[in-house]
Amino acid sequence: NGSLNYDIEVATDAEICAFKREPFEELLMHEPELDRVLMLNMLNELDRARDWMIILANPRVKGRLAGFILVLCTRFSELDDVLQARNGFLDVKIPIGRADLAHLLGTRPESISRAFHGLADIGAISILSPDLIEIRNVDALIAESGEELELSNAFRRDLKQILSKRIE
Repeated sequence: NGSLNYDIEVATDAEICAFKREPFEELLMHEPELDRVLMLNMLNELDRARDWMIILANPRVKGRLAGFILVLCTRFSELDDVLQARNGFLDVKIPIGRADLAHLLGTRPESISRAFHGLADIGAISILSPDLIEIRNVDALIAESGEELELSNAFRRDLKQILSKRIE
């Protein structure tokens, strides 16, 4: 019937492209390379979903927030309005408000504020404004996000490449 039983809310500008299922399946049948690219993309998204579940499983809000910041760095690596290199560090604009971030991370806005300050206290970040931070120590962020839970190697590789490319 085409209707969904849920709403979608975006934090940044977004475009949605929808295809009718039967013509799309027909296209995939006739274009094996497209089918392969789609499969690789789905596997990549499954890895990212696994990383997100690991982050959300962290019992500490500070760890979940650190993981969220790292995800921002990988998911929005090409967007200058989210990530920007400055003075050898990476500035990260948090694209959602504290209340929405708290909801996303399964906590309260007050806990999010304490977690930001906790990350600043250990030198992982500097808080430049309520919606802008500077990553000072990526290894500290990774450790806070639950390094012992072994975020996927692809996530770590992507993160290191993004940070080194953006800061250079």
